[in-house]
Amino acid sequence: MNDSKQDIENIDISYASEIQIVEFISRKKLDLGRLVNDVLLANGYRTQVSPFGNDGSVDLLADGGIGPLGFALPRIAVLVKPDTELADPDLAELECFLALSGAANGLFVSWTGFTDTAKTEAHRLFHQAKFWDVSQVIQMLKASYENLSVSLRSDLPLKPVWSIDKSFVDNVVRS
Repeated sequence: MNDSKQDIENIDISYASEIQIVEFISRKKLDLGRLVNDVLLANGYRTQVSPFGNDGSVDLLADGGIGPLGFALPRIAVLVKPDTELADPDLAELECFLALSGAANGLFVSWTGFTDTAKTEAHRLFHQAKFWDVSQVIQMLKASYENLSVSLRSDLPLKPVWSIDKSFVDNVVRS
């Protein structure tokens, strides 16, 4: 009995809930472009969505937004890639999209993440672009949830979960 109590105390609820959300989105086959578009709309942006590519990718333009996305300028060029780990040529695609759209900032979203080479290259675009993998997408969905469309909230029924902040408790015990 004591072992199970210790196991429960050591569960990282945030991580467990993120895995549960990712599995739910994957099982329900919720479209990544729709999720990102809804997050942008929930944060006050107006969006224009291109037709979806054969691989499920989508390009969006967003403007007029304010909020926690960290962009001070009004226009953002957004590339959404649902199924592939991104490499260098895709960063060139983002830079080209930025130039063609006249956007001041870029957002590159990849459900499966970015290669190490792409992450290194992304540092060059640090002030101009943000890069979201699955963790950032889930974080933004949770942060924006109350402002997401009713349609998306019905397809993605989340609820807040409260737990003890172990890092705070551990620091208090050490003091």
